[in-house]
Amino acid sequence: MADLKGIPSASANGIPPTRVLVTGATGFIGLRLVRQLLVNGFNVTAVLRPGRAAADLPATVRPVHANLLDVSALREAARDATRVIHLAGVVRGRAYADFAPVNVHATGTLVEALAGLTPPPPLLHISSLAARFAAVSHYGASKLAGEDRVSEQPIVPWTILRPPAVYGPGDRELKPLLSLLARGIVIIPGNPDQRLSFLHVDDLTSACIAWLRDPSAARHRTFTIDDGRQGGYDWRAIAAAGNARQRIRLVVPRHVLALLGKLNVLLSGLTGQQPMLSPGKVRELTQDDLTATGTEGNAAWTAATGWQPTWSLAEGIRNALAG
Repeated sequence: MADLKGIPSASANGIPPTRVLVTGATGFIGLRLVRQLLVNGFNVTAVLRPGRAAADLPATVRPVHANLLDVSALREAARDATRVIHLAGVVRGRAYADFAPVNVHATGTLVEALAGLTPPPPLLHISSLAARFAAVSHYGASKLAGEDRVSEQPIVPWTILRPPAVYGPGDRELKPLLSLLARGIVIIPGNPDQRLSFLHVDDLTSACIAWLRDPSAARHRTFTIDDGRQGGYDWRAIAAAGNARQRIRLVVPRHVLALLGKLNVLLSGLTGQQPMLSPGKVRELTQDDLTATGTEGNAAWTAATGWQPTWSLAEGIRNALAG
């Protein structure tokens, strides 16, 4: 991968290499971020859960195995880090108890670990737009509770970033929907007048790298960013971005999605696999407004970091399907 557009590398600026500690480094976003960090001249330490193989990570990444609920282990992992990016999270589950250990407790443990260092390194906590909907889904509730664990710690110079739906090469969750769009099939969950925001994974990674240059202007602030489309997209605009020749348009009623969510939970109890589509996720996905509003947004993030999104939805969909 080349340097991210508009974000010069650390070496190009004459900045000494910064060691960035990353949690969740083997996930969809994490792998993309780690590779871009290396391209841009940063040293990377990846926190891996005990027993997790580091095979997916580039050879120059330093893997550290640590229990995310172990304060001492996380503190030792972060001892020589000058920046920390917290990506680890759980997106599938039946109940709040399935999300809380990582999204809430591990986040609190990491903040406690960083607070014990002198000086504590700046922390960028990648949350989710779902934190806006804490009352309707267990996932959203856990993300908001994780944010609270971060913001309650005044010693650590933290920043919280809430991305909307993130897509791009390597994504498994949105790719089926994008593939249907490319074939002219538009499936709308519940409300055809719904509006949504999106963010390409490379725009999210460039937002992280922009923060790394100087976290001070974003200290103790929460931002919600997107691809720059004011007011997000309605389903007509999403369809046009995916395929100009729409052939099939199917609105799935909320009650049908709710039934599917309940069946998914029942089946997950038999298979032992955590469901992605649960009743709470259905309530979250069928909100009328899923746009990136409600906290400091793109303009504030640009002012603080210099970041600008570069991927349009149409270009991003083509890139995601090609990857």
